Amino acid sequence: MKTKLFIAAMALLGTLTLGAQPRQGGNENPEDRQAKRENMARMQAFKIADNLAFDESTTTKFTDVYLACQKEIWALGPAKDKSAMEDGHISEVEAEAAIKAQFERSQNILDIRKKYYKEYCKFLSQKQILRVYQLEKQMRNNMANKKGKGGPKGNGGPMPGQKPGRD
Repeated sequence: MKTKLFIAAMALLGTLTLGAQPRQGGNENPEDRQAKRENMARMQAFKIADNLAFDESTTTKFTDVYLACQKEIWALGPAKDKSAMEDGHISEVEAEAAIKAQFERSQNILDIRKKYYKEYCKFLSQKQILRVYQLEKQMRNNMANKKGKGGPKGNGGPMPGQKPGRD
């Protein structure tokens, strides 16, 4: 019971912190962007921990490891712009360089995930780790769908035509 209360309080705090940030579009301060990213990742970690019913100690360990992993992935920088590749206005040399850059980024992410898998193994079971990865992927897909479809922002409600409670 205490864990759920703690998680709810942290989620509320994160939501209030995010909501208090002014929208500045592309002129956003990098420190603000990083703080927002960290708050979002922390909320995701708490949501995963709550879904898996971790105790307070495990929630704390998981959140710390999850955030460290995310920070390493963010340090790689954003994926390269795909718009030039999508419209076909690049040379063969540029296409080859883009493909190789994607391979390198994917390998770097894989290396980071393997590193943090070893950390998770210290305090989570294999089934819990698998579920963490499933929930993480589900959250990424949900965010991509909302971003791509311009779905409802902020209320967490279902997409139009979607039944409540369905992922």
